[in-house]
Formats: sequence, C-alpha cells, structure tokens
Amino acid sequence: REWGGFPFISANIYDKETNERIFPSHIVKEVDDLKVVIFGLTTEDTPVKSNPKNTKDLKFVPILEEAKKLVPELRKNADVLIALTHIGHYPEEAHGADAPGDVTLARQVDGIDLIVGGHTQKPLFQPDIQNGSVIVQAAEWGKYVGRVDLEIVDGKVSLKEAKLIPVNLKDSEVKIEADAYVESVLRPFKEKGDASLLIDLGTADTEFVGVRDVVRAQETNLGNLVTMAYKSKVKADLCITNSGGLRYSIMPGKVTYESVLMVLPFAGELAITEMTGKELKDYLEYVIFNLTAGSGSFPQMSGVDIVANRETKKITKLLINGKVVCADKKYTMALPDFIAAGGDKYPKLNFRRTGFVDADILKDYILSVKELKALDYAPRGYIKYE
Repeated sequence: REWGGFPFISANIYDKETNERIFPSHIVKEVDDLKVVIFGLTTEDTPVKSNPKNTKDLKFVPILEEAKKLVPELRKNADVLIALTHIGHYPEEAHGADAPGDVTLARQVDGIDLIVGGHTQKPLFQPDIQNGSVIVQAAEWGKYVGRVDLEIVDGKVSLKEAKLIPVNLKDSEVKIEADAYVESVLRPFKEKGDASLLIDLGTADTEFVGVRDVVRAQETNLGNLVTMAYKSKVKADLCITNSGGLRYSIMPGKVTYESVLMVLPFAGELAITEMTGKELKDYLEYVIFNLTAGSGSFPQMSGVDIVANRETKKITKLLINGKVVCADKKYTMALPDFIAAGGDKYPKLNFRRTGFVDADILKDYILSVKELKALDYAPRGYIKYE
C-alpha cells in the first residue's frame, strides 16, 4: 500500500482474529458539487484461487452478503455510487464452479450506478446493463483504457457513453511513444532476460490453445501437452491440472523458454499422490461433475478415459492408460501442488512435492521431443457421457 501511492479498498476482506476490515470499504470523491462514492469487492474465491498461505489469516465475506448491508448505507450520501470489483463478469450469471460475479451483484443488489470490474479479464466493448447498473471491464495487461461518461439529471444517473480505448494495439488509432527514461532503465533488465528467455527449445506445427474461454471449457491440445509432460516427468499413471493454471497459447513456429513461461508463469511445483482405484474413481467423479466448464477449475487430463452418466453423476467406466481400473490397486497421479492442497476447489489430498517446477518440466519435455506435432496432442474426448 505504501509503494502503491493510491488507495486500496475492499469491503469484504476481514482479519479473522479481529474481525476488522483490512482495507477501507470505500472512498469518497468530490466532483464539482457531486459526491461520488467508490466501494470495493473482492472475489470470495480468493482463498482457493491463490496460495492458501497468503490468505490464511483472512476472511472473505460473500460479496452479496456484504453488498446488501453496505450499499443502502453508502447510497444515502452518494450522488453516484460505483463498485470497483475483482469478481468477474459472467454473462447471464453463468459462473460455473466460480463464485458469483458482477451480473449477479447488479441483479441482486439495487442502487449501484456503475460496476467497474476485473478478474475474468474480458473486454466489454459494449457495457452490460443489469437492473439499472452499468457494468464495464477493460480486459487485461493495460491493453485498453476504459472511459465511461455518466449524465446526472435531477439526481438520476444515466449512461451517456462507454468505450474501450486501445493502447498501442495493432488497431490503435493513436500510438503512445515510449518514455525514453523508463525505457533506458528497463533496457538492461530486458537484455538480461532475453539472454535466458529467447532460447530455442523446438518448434510447433500448430497453435497449442491456451485461450481463456477455450481452455477453461474443453479439452485442448495445450492441456494434453502439459499433462503429458508432467506425467512423463515423474512416471505417473495419470495426470490432472486445472485450466486456470494455463495462461497463454503456444503459437506455431519457434518455441522458446519465453513461450513456456507465458503458459506457466507461476513457478508452481509438481506434486504426486497415490490412490486406490476406488479412491481415484471417487476423486474423478467429484472433479468432472463439480469443476465444470467455464471456470479455472475445469480439468485437463492425461492417461485417463472416462465414461460417465450425467443423471447419476457417476463414472460407469474408468480406464488408466487403456486398462480398466481395479478398485483395490494403487495408482499414482501427478498434479500441481496448488490443486493437491485444495486450490481451485479441488479436493485436498495427501501428497508429496517433487521439487520440479512446472515451467522447467515443460521446457525439458519440449527440448526432448523437439517437434510439437498437432496429431500427437489433439483432443480425443477422454470424457464421454452416456
């Protein structure tokens, strides 16, 4: 906070011991003769979407519970009420296994004029208006600056215009020149980074898809590549990973260490666990029926073939590496330590860390195979429903 030089706000994060907020719930800005109140909300999924050790002393109150108490109080003294959120924009409240987002907030809590959101990193080129609340989101990585113009007449707030202004993208009408001083400060670090990052590892003959909306909804060749690399590294029977850990695509052509770090930027550690066939079946039933498409929890797997019944929510046939699973036989499963410890809403497991870092595993795997061929990692539908 001291380094930031700007206010941090969040109404729903509390210290577990004192039950006091760790940030102010809101700030007030005077604009001409208008009082603009801005309050913050943080996704209640934070403890399972981040390293648990970072949030062990914190309590994240559900956003609806907090907002229903706070908004009526703030509204009394606000000409304009703005929610600054990090809870995600899910059209028509389709948030899957994730916690509710901006649309649910707008629909269930009256009186919010504007919701400026984040978390799902989607550009809303047209604002989403729900229950009188204008919802906007400006994507990620500083690609856009969002501008919203509101009009207030006789105390009534209405949307005049909202737009996303591209910043130095290919379609940007205006290009912003680099600051010469900042560029000179950063140049030595970039040159040092390039020396280790731009190392050729191999080639790819197709895009290995890590696009957020795709990899979090279906099996992809990137998911197959990563889980095959993990499985191979520790010679496990099967591997599973959460799609939220795959952050970018590998593009066709030359593959570098930088390409790998774009996919796996978190320096997570690979873990391994052992289960009986029965325990494995129970685990996978929970995963495929609860960690559904659309969320970062959605699983990518290797070494597994599943036939399942949607009505009973049971697996009717389970094969590991082509062989039917035996209920009392032991199987080894590789997975990120993050989800082994219960992250992204996965069941907590007894596991051991291997000491291998995810990006290094993928780097070494690509170095060993040299050529990433589409056919070797193509989605094959390892989960089928009857």
